[in-house]
Amino acid sequence: MKLLTLAALLFPVLATAAPAEPPNNLLALGAGALVVESPPAYEGWDAFWLLDETPSSGWAQRQPRALSQPFQFVFELAGKAEISALSFSNARVDEDGSEAREVLVEIGDSAKSSFAPLYKGSLKRRADDQQVALAKPGSGRYLRLTLVNNHGSTEFIELMDFAAFGRYTAPIPVPQIAGTFIADGDDAGGYAVRLEQDGASASGCYEQRDGLIENGGFEGRVLRLNWRQDFDDSTHGPAILIFPDDGQWFIGYRWKEGAVDGVAPYQWAGLRKNTVAGNCPHFKFKGKAVAGNELASQLKNEGRVRLYGILFDTDTLKAESKPTIDALIAAAKSDGTMKLLIEGHTDDSGGEAHNQTLSAKRAAAVKAALVAGGATAGSLTTQGFGAQQPVASNATSLGRSQNRRVEAVKQ
Repeated sequence: MKLLTLAALLFPVLATAAPAEPPNNLLALGAGALVVESPPAYEGWDAFWLLDETPSSGWAQRQPRALSQPFQFVFELAGKAEISALSFSNARVDEDGSEAREVLVEIGDSAKSSFAPLYKGSLKRRADDQQVALAKPGSGRYLRLTLVNNHGSTEFIELMDFAAFGRYTAPIPVPQIAGTFIADGDDAGGYAVRLEQDGASASGCYEQRDGLIENGGFEGRVLRLNWRQDFDDSTHGPAILIFPDDGQWFIGYRWKEGAVDGVAPYQWAGLRKNTVAGNCPHFKFKGKAVAGNELASQLKNEGRVRLYGILFDTDTLKAESKPTIDALIAAAKSDGTMKLLIEGHTDDSGGEAHNQTLSAKRAAAVKAALVAGGATAGSLTTQGFGAQQPVASNATSLGRSQNRRVEAVKQ
């Protein structure tokens, strides 16, 4: 039985509507948005920070007094979308008068094609979340933002956050990323990141302090995963990697486990070297991206695994979850005495009661799929935790994507 059909039979649609979720910011790192073009930045205040959903960081440029031309950015969404609202933040600039004032936003189907006007207007001084509902939604994949001027500073121009709300109009394919990437430099100055892929699941290793990439799963072109390095305290935690359509490079974030709110993550970036993953000195691949014996080893040694390769459409398992489900089935069968608790976790969108119910249904859907694949029903229990146990901040889509997860715990 297909996973999708199984879960749908278990959980018919209820008549009661779920609480409304917050608008979906498609122009965010957590949604897979990328910077295609940007003007020079002042001392690390790069355009990248316009997409992190944190109005305390953003883009800045020190402008000569005679400078009169506008500043232009181009952003790529993860897929073609319909944009219905925009938002700007400039409250936390360093200098009065440097706030971006007149802005022009346009939308197009490619980074080099003609763009259609989407919004033209003026921003207030020192104000966050300046939201603009568009009279007519715009359709496309690329947004071009032009900052025409500021509020009077002759030294700086700044914008701290830019958001675009809407919906994707077509499915977003999973990029093909198997191979070797060089992170944080070239071959001489960087280190290898080696990735294997099985559908929407991926795992691997990186040659820095015996690094491991565990139990990863794609949502669109954003790979959610667990990372681990050999520090004194065996540092580990959640991470995301964002890939372009062709999978030739990535940018991403890593958090240390337990660093949920108010802690800046570590940035990560790499360029693809080839399509052969190879092996790290401390890790050798065993065929599949998420092998059952690897999960069994993690459960035995640590008692818990976090699984980002299990994906849902509300409370229905997506077919892309099959490689991770199969690996978990193999892990459960590898030890006839093993008992597992399947935990469901959500972000904080939609209300406490809704999230509690949703997480319980998701855990039950995973159990049903495991039993359908041959795992012993009596060895599996389930529990939903809603949004009670976040592993990243729920203030951003980037953090919320980390909090939507399934965990398996050895009993």
